[in-house]
Amino acid sequence: GEGFLLGGSSPTVADFAVYGQLRQCIIDPLPYDLMVKYPAAFAWVHRLDDLSGYEGDHNNNNELGMGAYELLKLVGDIYLPFLVANERAIQNGEKEVVCSISAGEVGEDGEVTKKGKRVQHRQPPFKYQKLCLEVLRNEFSLLEGKEREKAERVLGETGCLSAFKMTTKL
Repeated sequence: GEGFLLGGSSPTVADFAVYGQLRQCIIDPLPYDLMVKYPAAFAWVHRLDDLSGYEGDHNNNNELGMGAYELLKLVGDIYLPFLVANERAIQNGEKEVVCSISAGEVGEDGEVTKKGKRVQHRQPPFKYQKLCLEVLRNEFSLLEGKEREKAERVLGETGCLSAFKMTTKL
């Protein structure tokens, strides 16, 4: 099912990580007005809010839910290209990270629409973000067998794999 971020009928650490942020949005009056425009997200927060006595199916098929898949596409389009550009800037001793990232527009309904437009992002390099990329690559390198195959398939389909295949040149 699509009840939780990674699919299945049981919440995962991904659900709880996002829950902490979105829970604040339903108790603060300003973001609350935005949250009610997304009834599925609003209901999801309330579902996680009361899991008392919940057992779920911990033997699900481990298929990735559509929410997680879409989130990974966003990561592959925006965050990983930035992390790679940040890494290059640090390696080359540059004072600024410059990378092209996807930009969307927010429609009248509050939905973000992807127009295929790209914008140039600039900021100073940040060593912690380089470390984040190194940790992600290291964790990926530890995967073996079917887990590795599945990760490569999903990361490839979502535009994330190339960032994991690169090696840091020191």
